[in-house]
Formats: sequence, C-alpha cells, structure tokens
Amino acid sequence: MSETPSALRSWLSLWLVAGVFASSAQAEALASATAVEQVIPVVGAGAATGSAYFPLEAAFDDQPSLHPPTQERYLSTDGGQGVGLYGGRQAYIDFGPDFANIQITGTWTLWNQWGRTSQGPLTYWWSNSRDNLFNNDDVAETTPGFGFITRLPPTNPTSDHAWSRDYTGTGLVPKRRYLLVSAPVTNTNGAVEFAITGRLGGTPPRVVPPPAFGALTLVDEVNCGNPNDTHAFQQFPTNGSRVETVLGRAVRVLPNDTPGRKYFAYRLGVGKNLVAGKAYVLSVEYPDDVPRTVIIANNGAEYTRAFHTGNTVGDALHPPYVHPNPESLELPQTGEFQTWQTLFHLHDRYPSIKRPRGNELPRDLTPADGFWVVVAQFRPEDAPLSRGAAVARIRLYEAPAAPSYYAPITLPPTG
Repeated sequence: MSETPSALRSWLSLWLVAGVFASSAQAEALASATAVEQVIPVVGAGAATGSAYFPLEAAFDDQPSLHPPTQERYLSTDGGQGVGLYGGRQAYIDFGPDFANIQITGTWTLWNQWGRTSQGPLTYWWSNSRDNLFNNDDVAETTPGFGFITRLPPTNPTSDHAWSRDYTGTGLVPKRRYLLVSAPVTNTNGAVEFAITGRLGGTPPRVVPPPAFGALTLVDEVNCGNPNDTHAFQQFPTNGSRVETVLGRAVRVLPNDTPGRKYFAYRLGVGKNLVAGKAYVLSVEYPDDVPRTVIIANNGAEYTRAFHTGNTVGDALHPPYVHPNPESLELPQTGEFQTWQTLFHLHDRYPSIKRPRGNELPRDLTPADGFWVVVAQFRPEDAPLSRGAAVARIRLYEAPAAPSYYAPITLPPTG
C-alpha cells in the first residue's frame, strides 16, 4: 500500500525547519579528525604482472601539489603523457607498505578540454600482489562512486585541462597494498592524469560515549532488513525502498538514484499496552558506512527530526517556503552500525501517516493502535551527496523514570 504524495508535502515544512541532529558517533568522529587532507603520493603504478601493455604510470606523472587539485591550473601542455586505458588489460596502483595508514576521501580525473568523451567504467580490486588475476585473498572494491573517469566536467572557456572529482568519501582505507584496475573496454580521448586525495597517519583512537539512557526495557522492535517482518508497513513510491546488505547485515534502503521524495514506515506498539503521557525512547540503528541523510518522523508524538553522516549537506538544497541551511563537512565515519535515539512522551491521540494541517485530517489513533514511525529522505537534487537513508532496526523502549533523564540545571550565583 502506498501513501499519496500529499503526505510528503505535508511533512516537508516540518522536516525543513526541524534542524539537523548529528549522532554521538558523528560528534566524536569530527572531534578526532585532526589529519590534514592532501594529495596522496602513490609509490608506483604500471601494467599488472601477466597483463599486456597498460602504462598506468602515465596517470601519475604530473601530480598536483595543492588540495583540492582544482586549485592548481593545468595548461593544455601539462598533465604528462596522458592516460591510455586498454580494454581487457589490467594495471596496478601501489600505495606502499603503510597503506593501512591512508584514508582516501577523493579520486580525481584531469580531462582534456577539447574532444573528450564519456568513458567505459573501470573495475577495481585490492590485492597483496601485482598479479592481473583475482586471487582468493583479494577484495573487490565496490564502494559506490569510487574510481576514475566517471564524471565529465563542463566545458571551460579556455583550452586548459579541467579536474573533475569522481569519488567523495570520508576515509576509505585501502584493504591491500595494491589497487588493481581493469579496463573492460579501451578508453581514449579524454583522461590526462589521475589524483587521489585523503589523509595520512591512520585513524585516531575512537572514544565511545556511554549509552544516552543506560539499560532500558524493550517494548517493540522492527527488523527493517527482514522483508517478512510482521509489523504493518507502507512505502512511497510503490517499491521505493529495497533490502540490501550493508556492513554484513541486511538493512532497508531508500535509494537516492531515482527521482522524487521517498519514505518507508512501520507501525510500532500495537498490542503492547502503551500508555498516553508516558515517556518512551525511540531508537534507530543505522549503518555508518557512506554519506547518508536520514529523516525520522515519530507520529506518536508528532515530531520530525533528521541526522546526516559523512559529507552530506544536512538540509535540503532547494526547499520550498523556507531558506535552507546546507553545510557539507567531512565528518569521518566509523564503518560500524550506530544508534540514534530520542526521548518522547506518547500523545493520547495522533494521526496515521499523513500529518494534519488544521482540521484537514483526524487524529484518530490512540496508544492501543500503536503509532507510525517514518524513515524518509529528500529528492536527489536536494541531497546530492547522500547515498540514501538506510536503517537496520527500529526499537521502542520504556524510558527510565523521571527525573533521571532531566538535564542538570546550573544556575548563576546569587547576588
């Protein structure tokens, strides 16, 4: 069953003014991000062992010295020999023995200004050797967007070469010393140089904060990665979400590669003896793997909040009615599952999925009926860096007794 687009429109004004809430994992990661981004020097590159002629060393023979590379002007005579990518052949990029101390945040292609054309995609895998065959201990690199020659830049008014950023991440660590590159088809007429940007020095130690509310009593739980979960379920558009494996677990994802706003929703608390006015904790478990913008609507208390990970802009870029406040920060990501929590008091009456405006819709649900929790996201053009909202589990807990969760108040001195 799908909800009408008017439901989404009725939420948007709430989403856009609700603000952006970073999880504790994001805050700790931002505080620990002390390394400076730079162009990563590669130890070497060239044809893989067992492959025919594939001079990938030409892709790294005139490296930029500034970060980002777009700050450095490349004339039509710069860029070295140019990049030749030969179909059916393989090459390697050597990150050196200290590869585990590298965090890749960007890959770049320097393009010819004139006559360039779209190129066939390359495939990549990590290996401990320069062998052109995929071995048992090799690891395929499938991070969305990773690689080179994926984005043609717009035409410039000069004959200068132009840098284009292919991949944007928050700290991809090489899984092996060598990155193997395979060209399924011959690519010509375009690429001049490659560059890799990121941080050196490894990941600082993580300081994990304690749980926000301590031990809690579980009331209800939704397994979003299970298509057969028994909770009532809705999504918009029809088949707008899908179950994927992320960080080794099944999660439900709203893809950001198809047009329009999207949501999925589950009904929690049916038959769980919920009590109006009582405090509960809503907990959302999500993968902190790639940049994502996630909007959570709790209709049991009629509030909407959002959080974002990685370098997503947080707010919508082109919202109606209000002025946005987008900001892209390179928030490092943990590569683990994290939890977002809010404490709320359950209302005595509340709406279904559609939020009422005035007397438009009834508030005809009560605690005995449970309440809807909605996971949503903006249009792709409003959140271009997001890889799509993703959630593993939604949990409902009884909150601890008040006033244990009250924030301490420090009053100014008297007199």
